[in-house]
Amino acid sequence: MNKRVGIVLLTKRIPNNPGVRWDAVEKTVRHYHSLYDNFTIYLCGNGPQESPTEEVVKKVHSYNTLPMFDIQNLVRLGLERATESAHSHCLVINGPLLCCDLSFMADDKVLLLAQKSRREDMDSKLLRNDFMFGKTRTLMRMWTNRPFDGVMSDQYNMYKNVFNIFGRKGIYESDKLSMKTAEELYLKRATA
Repeated sequence: MNKRVGIVLLTKRIPNNPGVRWDAVEKTVRHYHSLYDNFTIYLCGNGPQESPTEEVVKKVHSYNTLPMFDIQNLVRLGLERATESAHSHCLVINGPLLCCDLSFMADDKVLLLAQKSRREDMDSKLLRNDFMFGKTRTLMRMWTNRPFDGVMSDQYNMYKNVFNIFGRKGIYESDKLSMKTAEELYLKRATA
């Protein structure tokens, strides 16, 4: 597989203890570089109260911050950096999630992490946004085609954006959208 893949790594779900936080980020970055050497990592977090360690800075392409955690704009920033660097595909990871099987990257389907199952997640109108893969321009549309409603959960906002792109039939039956559980993706959390 010769895809140039960007990883937008969000630090929101990483413990706020500075030592633990950056150790978990570094472990996550090392893990993905060990699996695939064509990754470029764009680290996005809320700051400026702390900066990443020198070890982390050496391993990531850029570090973007916003004063308050605004997931929609942080992901947009990361995807813009990936677009500027001509990455055709991106992986968006919210927190220190380690995936051991990257076979899903061979597809051109958008992959979303399922809470329970595709049908149950769509019926509940809640979509997880902590692990997703797809063409960079499609992910950008999923995150930016409408502003997130601050009163609603991020998961509901993601459902609305995915629904706007794929339509009712597309979210249930689309051959362009795939959903897998953490167990199916062999996901685990990185610890410091």
